[in-house]
Amino acid sequence: MLLIDGVKYKLWVPKTEDDLERIVREHAKDIFGNDSLYLDLKKGLKSKAGIGSIPDGYVITFEEKPRWYVVEIELSSHPLYEHIVSQITKFINGITSPHSQQMLIDAVYEEIGKDDVLKSRIRKKIGSEEIHKFLSSLISNPPVITIIIEEKTSELEEVCHSLPGEKRIVEFTTFEREGVGLGVHAHLFEPVVKVSPPPPPPPLIVPPPPDKLPVSEGDWVSKGTRFPGGTEFRASYKGQTYYGKVESGALVVDGKGFHSPSAAASAITGKSANGWTFWECRFPGKSSWQMIKSLRK
Repeated sequence: MLLIDGVKYKLWVPKTEDDLERIVREHAKDIFGNDSLYLDLKKGLKSKAGIGSIPDGYVITFEEKPRWYVVEIELSSHPLYEHIVSQITKFINGITSPHSQQMLIDAVYEEIGKDDVLKSRIRKKIGSEEIHKFLSSLISNPPVITIIIEEKTSELEEVCHSLPGEKRIVEFTTFEREGVGLGVHAHLFEPVVKVSPPPPPPPLIVPPPPDKLPVSEGDWVSKGTRFPGGTEFRASYKGQTYYGKVESGALVVDGKGFHSPSAAASAITGKSANGWTFWECRFPGKSSWQMIKSLRK
């Protein structure tokens, strides 16, 4: 039983291998990564002695170094040695055959050629290299034999470990939502290709306290906001416009220096005033005025 925010999901076991294969095809990019190509080709691999087997699919991943995978989708109810191990052994023997390799290269190339969008996507990944040449080089290297099964057993792991070549076992467990007739599923598995986490966000830069701010000679700092020397101030009060200017580290209005906008505003109004909503300023070399409240840290 899987419980998600009070919603129950019961373990769902596929009745046939085709049921599991359909779900795997649907979620191929989740299993093998967004930069992967799942090919549902029923093309056999035969050994030099002519003994062969047909995998359930092939996958090409475009990571830093492109790789290819032979995919076998199985049910744990299948006999281990008579069916699963036999299939894997035939794959391993078959991929060493140059004839099988060439047939597979041609089949994959033909499949890609049917889809212009797919062909364009692959060209972007491989650059100027010809697609057939890329496939020939890729498939000449050993693949990763990937077994996707709904329930992994320790016996299967032991057997696969004893076989030659690189192998991956993907346990693909499915749960079905209780009481929903449309077959709402939840899947649990470990992806073959790990998705790199996004880079961490840049560190938050907290402005230093006013007494630590780098201040040039003549600049004025109030409440953590720096006004360069020469910054002009103006305000309208009872129909009259008043002007000030930043000089020698203070706001100078009518020849008197103030160390806060509110003190300068109160000197004009004769009563308590909020200088941050009273004054607007214009920085040196700028033509526009702005309320100093908008500059507040």
